Amino acid sequence: MKKSKNLFEHSVGMFLMCIYVITSFIAVNGLLNESINALCLYAFFGYGCMLAALNLKKIRISYYSIWNLIFMAASLIVMGYSPSFAIMSGSFYTLIVSFALTFFFQMFIRNGEDFRKLCWYYTIASLLLMVMLHSRGMLVGTAEERLGHDTFGNANIFASLMMI
Repeated sequence: MKKSKNLFEHSVGMFLMCIYVITSFIAVNGLLNESINALCLYAFFGYGCMLAALNLKKIRISYYSIWNLIFMAASLIVMGYSPSFAIMSGSFYTLIVSFALTFFFQMFIRNGEDFRKLCWYYTIASLLLMVMLHSRGMLVGTAEERLGHDTFGNANIFASLMMI
């Protein structure tokens, strides 16, 4: 019974994680509504928080998480010296969200097979993005701007999505 409960929790977590990955690629700038991605993020985040709270004794803290917490503490100290100290500024908020996402990703990726599944979902997401952009005629570049500049606001964002 306990094993099937753990399998169910893991499967739901992997599903939510993979759906979030896909929507983070295709729910951007006019392709799909960005609130879809926010909903998937909050569902994944909420489920991760719930499981972490229910299984508090079983949580494994990786060296990456420890390093990330130390980095966040150092960032907070450095921000304290800034004349415009705002704890929830864009940069620190991004650190918190990045830590939470990577922590929850680590909760659900237990072995190499789970990691391979996640890699496949990243591949599928980038292919879906390419197909959607191509079908809407958005993969057209000009001599003045790099490919992806008009769609994503920055050509580097588009390039990083494709490189992942």
